[in-house]
Amino acid sequence: MRPVRRTTLPVLVAEEIKRDILHESLKAGQRLPTENELTEQLGVGRPTVREALRILQGQGWIKFKFSGGAYIMDNAKISQKTSAYLQKEETLELLGYEITQLQEEGKDVTDGIKERFARLKKEGTPGEIEEFYNTLESLDKRIDYPYEEPSEIGQIKNKIPEVEITFPKILDKDALYERIYGAWLGRCIGCLLGKPVEGWPRKEIENYLKA
Repeated sequence: MRPVRRTTLPVLVAEEIKRDILHESLKAGQRLPTENELTEQLGVGRPTVREALRILQGQGWIKFKFSGGAYIMDNAKISQKTSAYLQKEETLELLGYEITQLQEEGKDVTDGIKERFARLKKEGTPGEIEEFYNTLESLDKRIDYPYEEPSEIGQIKNKIPEVEITFPKILDKDALYERIYGAWLGRCIGCLLGKPVEGWPRKEIENYLKA
C-alpha cells in the first residue's frame, strides 16, 4: 500500500512546468522564464514558484547556473525522467487531483465522468487517457454553483459593491490624549473596584477616586 500524499500548490506548479517540458513548449537547454514571469504566467505567488523550482531541481528536471537563472536539463537526462513520469499510474494520479480541483472550482463533474475515470484506472490506454483529459478541460460550470470568480482585474473591480466610507473626525492631540487617558482610567477602576464606570467623563472618574 502506498502512502497517501497531500498535493500542495508548489507541487502542482512543478507538474505544470514538467508538462510544458514534455510537450516541448520548453526545450532542453532552454532558460526558464524568470520568477516574476512565471508568477504572472501561472497566477501564483513568488514563494510558490520558488518552491516549485526547488522541487524540479531536486528531481533533476532543471539546474541553476552561476550566471543566473534556471535551465532545463539536457535531452538524455530528461528522457530518463520522462519515461517514469509518463507511467500510467502517475498520469492517472494527476488526473485524480485535476478532477478534485475542477469540482472545487464548480465544474460539472458528472457521475458519468467519474465512472469513465474509474474504467480508465483499470484498463485505459494512453490515447484514451489523453482524450479524457481533453474532455475535462472543456467542462462547463454547474448551474447550481453559487460563486462567480472572475480573473480579469476589471471584472473583479466591477464586483466590488460601492460603499460610501466615512472617516471619524480627527481629534487634536490634547483631545485624543483625554480620550485615551479617560478610557484607560475607567478600565482600571472597573477592573479593580468592579464599578460600572464605562461612559463616565474623566472629571467624574477623578472625583470618584478622590472621594
